[in-house]
Amino acid sequence: MSRSLRFKALILLTATAILTPHNAQAEYLFDRLFGRNKQQTQQVAPAPAQRGRAPATQSTMPIKRQVAPKPIRKIAAPSYYTYRVATPGSLDIAALAEKLDAYQGPELAPAKHGFRWAIFAASAEKISSEKPIAEAVVAHYAAKPEFVWIENGTFGEKAKIALDILEHADREGLSPADYTVPALGTDAASLAVGELTLSARLLRFAQDVNSGRVDPNKLSGYHDFARKDLDLSAAMNALTSGDLAAYLESLQPKDKVYVQLRRELEMLRAMPDDRIEVSANLLIRPGAADAEFSKILAVIAEELRAQRDNSLITAATQSVDGAPVTVTEADKMLALLEQHKDSEIYSAELVPIIKAAQERAGLKPDGIIGPRTVQRLVGLSKSDRIARVEVAMEQLRWHPQELGETRVFINQPAFIVNYIENGELKLTMKTVIGTKANQTSFFYDQIDNVVFNPYWGVPTSIIVNEMLPRLRSDPGYLDRAGYEVVDSKGRKIPSSSINWAAHGSRIPYSVRQVPSERNALGELKILFPNKHAIYMHDTPARALFAREDRAYSHGCVRLENPRAMAAALLDISVEEVGARIKGGKTSGAKVKRDIPVYIAYFTAWPDASGKVHYYNDIYERDEYVLKALDKVSASRSKVEES
Repeated sequence: MSRSLRFKALILLTATAILTPHNAQAEYLFDRLFGRNKQQTQQVAPAPAQRGRAPATQSTMPIKRQVAPKPIRKIAAPSYYTYRVATPGSLDIAALAEKLDAYQGPELAPAKHGFRWAIFAASAEKISSEKPIAEAVVAHYAAKPEFVWIENGTFGEKAKIALDILEHADREGLSPADYTVPALGTDAASLAVGELTLSARLLRFAQDVNSGRVDPNKLSGYHDFARKDLDLSAAMNALTSGDLAAYLESLQPKDKVYVQLRRELEMLRAMPDDRIEVSANLLIRPGAADAEFSKILAVIAEELRAQRDNSLITAATQSVDGAPVTVTEADKMLALLEQHKDSEIYSAELVPIIKAAQERAGLKPDGIIGPRTVQRLVGLSKSDRIARVEVAMEQLRWHPQELGETRVFINQPAFIVNYIENGELKLTMKTVIGTKANQTSFFYDQIDNVVFNPYWGVPTSIIVNEMLPRLRSDPGYLDRAGYEVVDSKGRKIPSSSINWAAHGSRIPYSVRQVPSERNALGELKILFPNKHAIYMHDTPARALFAREDRAYSHGCVRLENPRAMAAALLDISVEEVGARIKGGKTSGAKVKRDIPVYIAYFTAWPDASGKVHYYNDIYERDEYVLKALDKVSASRSKVEES
C-alpha cells in the first residue's frame, strides 16, 4: 500500500472512530486495510495501597504463574459405521415337537400325514431363521398344530400364491434368494420342513416390506429413524388365516411415490441392456455440429420408447391430414428424432426435445448439451439406475407408511424442498444443504414454529473447530463481529474479557449472533426440534442458489424463498410474514397444524407428475446401503447353505 493511500485510510478510520467509537465496521475496515487483527488488551487497575504499608515495588510484586493453554480437541462429525448383521439363528423343530408332545402316543404313528406325526418325523431338522421369526412360528404352531400350506401331501393353492409372491420379490426391490423354500418331498419330515420354512420366509418377507432389510441407524450417525417393528404374532395369524396377498400389500408404503418407484423398476428391467457411450466432454449448442450428437439423440429416443411402452406419457388427440388419430407426445418426439437419427448437426427444431430431456433429468433446460447433461442423460447405466431405485424403495420403508397428505419434503441430493398440501404440490424451491464435511442428517420430524428476526445460536462444533483458534489470539473478535457471549447463568460477557485458552474444547459459554442483515439465519427460521440442531432458514448468501450443486452449509437447510414457506406453514399471507419481519423484533409463531417434515436423502425420486429423476449421491450414502444389503443377503444365504 502506498504512503498516500495509508494516510487516507488512517484519516478515514479516525473519522469513523470519532463518529462511532465502537463500530465493528471500522475495525473490520482496519483489518482489511492493514492486513492484521486489532488486538484487544485488558487494562488492569493497580491495587490500592494498604494502610501502614509501603506500595509494593516491582521487585516485591508476586509473579503470576503462566498457565499453558489447554489443547483444542476438535468436535468430530458423525461417522459412518461398518454395518454388522446379526447372524440368523434357527427354528428348532425339536422344540416344537416337545411343545406338542409329539414324542408321546402310539396312536400318532399310523397318521403318517398328520401334522404332529410330521413334526415328530422332522424333529432332528433345523431351519435357518431370525430368532424372533423362529419364536413366532413355533408359538403359532404350538397353539394351532395343523398344516396351513400343505394339502394332500403337497403345497395347496394358498401356498402357491405365497410361493409366487416370494419368487417375485424383486418386484418390490427385494432379493428372491432371501425367501427361497426348498422343494417339497413326499415324506412326513419333508412336509413339516416345507410347512415351517414357508411360514418363516413369509414372515421374513412381511418384516422386510414393512420395515426394510437394513437398520438405518447402524449405517451412520447421520441416519436417525425410529425402528418400525412388525408384530410377528399378529402377522403370522394374518398370513395363515386371511388373504395373505392383501395383507402383504397392506404392509407396503402407502404413498403413491412407492407405486411410482415400483413402476420405474419394472420399466428399467424391461429396457435393453445395451448402453450408448457418449463422450463426457461433449459441448454442443444449437446450430453447431458434433459426431457425438447423434448418440445423445439415440439416448433420448431410448428413454422415450421405454416411457411410452410403460404408459408413462399421456396421450393427446390431434388431426393428421384431416383424419383424427390418437398419438402421444413421445410418438411425436420419436418421429422427429428418427428424421435426425444420423445427424451431426444440432438443428433448431430439436431444441425443444433437448430442453424437455434436460427438464426430465432435473437440469436447467437451456438447450446446451454439456458434460452435466451428458452425465444426467447417459452417465447412469441401467444397472446403476436399478440399484438407486432399489435403495430408494428400501429407504422409503424406514419412513412412516403414510408420509402425510400435507408435508414438507426436502430431498438433499436434488437440493429441492417441496411443500405438499392435501396431496397437491403447492410450493417448491431450491435449498442449500450441508457440505460433505458437515452433512445434513437423514431423518423426519414435526414442524413446530417459525421465528422472525432470529438470533443464531452458534453450534458448539463451530465455536470449537472454527472460532476458537482465532479467539485465542484475538479474544475481542466476537465483540466486533456482532456476536454475544452468554455464560451458564444467562449473563452477557464481553468476548475480550474471556481467556479462551483456559478451557480447551469445553467452552462454558454460548455464543449467538444478534438479528441483523449479517445474521447467518437471515430473516427467519423454521424449527422442528431435533437432536441434530437442524432447521430450515433464510440466508444472506443468496448467490449460492444460482448454482446447481448447493452443498455449502454447516448442516442446516437454507431456503430460496423462506417467506413463502413460512406463509404456507402458518396459513397466512406472504405480506403478513413481511410485516412481522419488518417490526425488527425477535418473535415466534406456532405452527398450529400437524405438518411432518422429511429431511430425506433419495438419489432416485419421482416428481409431481410421477417421472423418476436421478441425482448425484453427494454424500455417497447409497454405497453404504448397498453394502449393507449385500451383507444381509450373504448372511442369510450362508446360513441356509450350511
